[in-house]
Amino acid sequence: MSPSNLYRYRFGSSTFDESTCELTVSGLVVDIQPQSLRILSLLLNHRGEVISRKELEEQVWQGRHVGENVLASAITRLRAALGESNAGLIEAIPRVGYRITAPVQRTAIGQYFSSHLALQVGQEAPERPGYQLERMLGQSGAGEVWLARYGKTRAVRVYKYAADASQLARLKREATLARLLHEQLGERRDILRIVDWNFENAPFFLESEYGGDNLLTWSQADNRLAMMPREARLAVFLQIARAVAAAHSVGVIHKDLKPANVLLDGAGQARLVDFGSSRLTDHHRLAELGITDLGVAGAPTLTDDSARGTVLYIAPEILREHPSTERSDIYALGVLLYQLVVGDLRRPMVQGWERDIDDPLLCEDIAAATDGDIERRTASVNELIVALSDLPSRRLRREQEAAERAQAERDRLQAQRSRERRPWLIGLMATLALGLVISVYAYLEVRQSEARLVHHSQNIRALNQFLARELIGEADPSQSGRSNVSVQEAAILATKKIDAPGSGYSPEVRALLHAAMQRTFDGLGDFKRALSEGEKALAALAQQTEPDPLLLDNVHVTYASTLRSLSRLEEAEAQLALVEKSLPRLNEAPNETLARYWYVKAKIASVNYAWHDVLRYNAKAAEVFERLPAPKSSLGGQIDYTMAHATKMVRDYPKAEAMYRALLQNSEARYGQVHYLTCIAKRGLGDVLSVQSRNHEAIPLIESAIRCIQQAVGEDTIEMGNGISRLANAYFSNDQWIKAAETNLRAAAIHERISGPTGKANLVAQSSAAWAFTLGGFPEKAKPIFARTLAQARQVFPENHPIVQIIRFNYADCLLDTRQIQGVRELLDGLDAKTLGSIRPDPVWEGLLAYQQGRLALLNGDQRQAMEWLEFAEREVAAKNPDKRTISLARIRQYLAKART
Repeated sequence: MSPSNLYRYRFGSSTFDESTCELTVSGLVVDIQPQSLRILSLLLNHRGEVISRKELEEQVWQGRHVGENVLASAITRLRAALGESNAGLIEAIPRVGYRITAPVQRTAIGQYFSSHLALQVGQEAPERPGYQLERMLGQSGAGEVWLARYGKTRAVRVYKYAADASQLARLKREATLARLLHEQLGERRDILRIVDWNFENAPFFLESEYGGDNLLTWSQADNRLAMMPREARLAVFLQIARAVAAAHSVGVIHKDLKPANVLLDGAGQARLVDFGSSRLTDHHRLAELGITDLGVAGAPTLTDDSARGTVLYIAPEILREHPSTERSDIYALGVLLYQLVVGDLRRPMVQGWERDIDDPLLCEDIAAATDGDIERRTASVNELIVALSDLPSRRLRREQEAAERAQAERDRLQAQRSRERRPWLIGLMATLALGLVISVYAYLEVRQSEARLVHHSQNIRALNQFLARELIGEADPSQSGRSNVSVQEAAILATKKIDAPGSGYSPEVRALLHAAMQRTFDGLGDFKRALSEGEKALAALAQQTEPDPLLLDNVHVTYASTLRSLSRLEEAEAQLALVEKSLPRLNEAPNETLARYWYVKAKIASVNYAWHDVLRYNAKAAEVFERLPAPKSSLGGQIDYTMAHATKMVRDYPKAEAMYRALLQNSEARYGQVHYLTCIAKRGLGDVLSVQSRNHEAIPLIESAIRCIQQAVGEDTIEMGNGISRLANAYFSNDQWIKAAETNLRAAAIHERISGPTGKANLVAQSSAAWAFTLGGFPEKAKPIFARTLAQARQVFPENHPIVQIIRFNYADCLLDTRQIQGVRELLDGLDAKTLGSIRPDPVWEGLLAYQQGRLALLNGDQRQAMEWLEFAEREVAAKNPDKRTISLARIRQYLAKART
């Protein structure tokens, strides 16, 4: 007989689910007797219609004679279960019957079957006193599968019934193989356990534990599979594959691998079921273990290979009448892997399937598992498991190999360019990198006082001598003996000569040179040398009778910038406080020192995620910079970039995107394709596209920016680290968790070398990597990273700082994912939704905090408290996060269901 639909009904504040026979009122599951529940189901099926008393009695009590008040009592219990607000929705029609008067919303959620064996919902399971049949799970030929529940303990069992000899043989085959698997493998969570069987009296059956819904049904609930990250889908597949590998290890070939033969419970544990078509490769194993073959005369033996399986998953050699082997199961697993990766368990593998998957390694694994040539197919399930389990390191190795090839090509081109470059070109590049800072400063100082022109002319001559003789000389192959000296190397070598005996530089010139080198090293991210040059500049200024106050302010502002990059915020603020005394003088005439003062204040505010302060200070910096006379330095571009970044962080994405596009266009026009400001503008545009989920545009743009940064400023620089971090963010927003984690670790390594383990950029990259590992299903990898990063963050930031708070939240989430509760309370206590929102804008931080508290309460066994937290989280997420990007309602409701049981 054809199946009929199952429905979920919503009326008043109640919901009734026919597939689970579950009644919820105001979100809470209600315990109710089966007869009352059956009455409700009939009334809802005939909503608005009057059902007579006689019809109700016949349908609910299956024709048995019942007392005069039994129906009335069942109705009374039903009304009590529905609660005061819903009880009136069931109307009694005097001397006739009952009906539902409320509007009813009906949604189809599945199917039920008419029984060939005259079994009915609510009756006692044959040969199993106390177990009531609750619903039919499936039907195949003359066989049926039913879910039953024990009345007192509510224990659940599944009964697979057979009505004829052919079905009985299949049950006996499955029972025999179940014994073999148990004897050889012991108790396993990933293979469904057969509890008992009845092969003596009809209806014959197997009795097994309940393993949850089959994979197809499980995947469709709340669009679960589509919402899962790829790494979580792979984790489900690996559970299935390990179960198949275990069966293969004892000579059992499943032969009918498909979603219907995999069950998943509420905790996400997969179980392999239905070995009724399976084949035993070595029948002697049974004799060795003392297991009796339950096969019957004339029925297929355990080594028989006549059963074929399901067409979509059948290997080509089976269709050609070849015997099934382990590689036949591998083919079916390959198809299932493809379906799980694309998130659609109904999609067939057809020509061009590779276009559905953006990971080349996964494409290779699926192609190998489903190769039509059995000899070329993946040799064993364990080989497939190892390949998938090793995906992160394989990706890393693949990227490293590609990077090595790219680096070799760059080295070849570099060597070619080095042979072709003239010495004066290297000198010119070095002059542009460092001389611009000094020449601009000297120019502005000359403009301030014509009376000091002669004095400044002497200083300028000394500066030009330093540029020509020291800096450019170090970069000149004819003097250095090398053709690939970088600007940073040349600057380091030249700096050593400023204070060398016999240099002839006056204290004033030495102060100018050290201040210029301080700015240069700060820009290059060499903070240790920047601090050292700042100290030397101050020492040279202290030797002067009348030190230049503007130069002194410059040194303090640069000092503050360097300290900010090292997360030494109090010291940075103290340096700016020294400059504040000069603000009345600096405000008298436009100068770059004042613009840089406000710019550095904005950068310090960004460390504290005070983005509106960043915008305010940057606006002041931009106002001063616009009033400067020409020529102007590149500070204006840096101000514009920080303004665009802060605009992105206050979530005005369209405006931020427009700002980045304008910045990129201006930088390319003014400086060319390969310039520091062009690179960071391109990187910033990619970043703002990424947060708008436009990753197909963002990722190539950020990758291009990284190549640009490498050419412009080098590999081991802050800007390179920041570029790689932005690429990791793009992978993260694209749900490529492991790739995001590994890319963040690459960025963190650069940041740690530059600014040390407590630098903000390193802390952010490390904690982001750990969080990505957690979301990717590798919490054990994440835990030591979280612990180390939190300890480092606490060395420089207070507990209420956004960085410390976000690390604590994500660390708690990771621990709870592994069901660890020790230390979680301390991590969650004191977390503030507003503070967390400043670092990761999200409308549902209150709900996320409640969700974690609910999970912790559940693990602690406090179900009442867990329900309160989780119900609050459910309301918050439902109201404020409809796109489910942060966390799905389905996951919250899974924990709610656990709290209510």
